[in-house]
Amino acid sequence: MSLFNKNIINIYISPELTEALDIFKKINLKLNKIMAEQSELAAQLVDLGVQLDKVSTEIKDKVAALEVAILAADDVTPEVQTAFDALKAKVQTLDDLTPDATTTSTTEAPVV
Repeated sequence: MSLFNKNIINIYISPELTEALDIFKKINLKLNKIMAEQSELAAQLVDLGVQLDKVSTEIKDKVAALEVAILAADDVTPEVQTAFDALKAKVQTLDDLTPDATTTSTTEAPVV
């Protein structure tokens, strides 16, 4: 009979290493939680962007419809025109918060 059993391995792990491994496990759990929260946050941000695009389009459409109605009216009071102009300025201020998408050309015009 052999004194060495292949199925049993005794490894001594110091208390310091055990503590370090426990800390590592806790950090890893927190990191996984943070990453999951980041993914959820990213999805929420995308949803808000889509909602903002929808609202922006709806507001612009309603302002355009109001403008058509005001232009078609025979007699618009100065108060109505002033209120519409103020509303239109507020919509423009909101629109200016986000720059419009621009297309960039990858080719430059030749210098003559």
